Amino acid sequence: MDFRQLEILVSIVETGSFSRAGERLYMSQPTVTSHINCLERELEQQLLIRSNKGVRLTESGKLLYEYAVSALDHREEILLKLSKNHPGAGQLRIAASSVPAQYLLPDLLSSFRRSHKEMRINMVFCDSVEVGRKLMEQQADIGFSGCCAFDGECEYLPIATDRLVVITPTTSPYSELAKNECFPLDLLLSEPMIVRESGSGTRREFNNYLQKVQPGASPNILAVMEDYLAIKNAVSAGMGVAVMSERSVEDYVRLGYVWAFPLGAEAVRNLYLLRRKKTRLLGITKEFYQFVIEHFSPGGSKQTDCFSADRMDTV
Repeated sequence: MDFRQLEILVSIVETGSFSRAGERLYMSQPTVTSHINCLERELEQQLLIRSNKGVRLTESGKLLYEYAVSALDHREEILLKLSKNHPGAGQLRIAASSVPAQYLLPDLLSSFRRSHKEMRINMVFCDSVEVGRKLMEQQADIGFSGCCAFDGECEYLPIATDRLVVITPTTSPYSELAKNECFPLDLLLSEPMIVRESGSGTRREFNNYLQKVQPGASPNILAVMEDYLAIKNAVSAGMGVAVMSERSVEDYVRLGYVWAFPLGAEAVRNLYLLRRKKTRLLGITKEFYQFVIEHFSPGGSKQTDCFSADRMDTV
């Protein structure tokens, strides 16, 4: 019996199948099966029962599974303690979408680093959907996203809220609208619109909002752009209107480059902290994850106007 066999057994139980366990561990299904067969022959016990409904543990399998989880946890702790001077120690691997990356993480990382001078940061910037994929592919350990796209495999914890607004050029007919009133829906659907890519949390939430207020409605999309700055510049130049995070357009509104109007009372989304399910965070990653939760919890650090604490149940 070795750690690899125990890891395979745990992965089969957690994913519910031999094939998905193989995908998680980057092994073929026959290789996974071969390891389990060797383990069962060594112990002279059947550990798993396969059926049309999936995979379940035998009584012997349950006993070994509990041992395997404990053994693997202790192994990770020992490796962590023995590898403090390893080049990979003290490294945060983060995947983040645009709004959290630009308006949440700078302050969070700066505050956290005051007590963790040794830490290094490896951050991947991508859209909200891709954040979950990066975690599933183990290219990052924790993520920050504007929507739930992999809630079957990842655990999404709401930590803050983000209001969506409509930005327009500072010209007619927008000059005739009251700045504190919601942008007219008929005008929103008729005006040429610049939108983020399909995987963007902002775009997904805007689409969800439209279907709530007018099922079947679709905007008049003129252009698709991946960059927030490019969209703001396009709107400022008079190309059309856009729906964006309120926080992301504060600078252009303050400078008078664009106008911002409330989209609607329901146009508020959550921003999420996420991690892979059934995966234990260790070391500095675990500390930072808990630091973020505490930062946004009631009584934590003071929030800015656009990002209010919205703590839910923690893990």
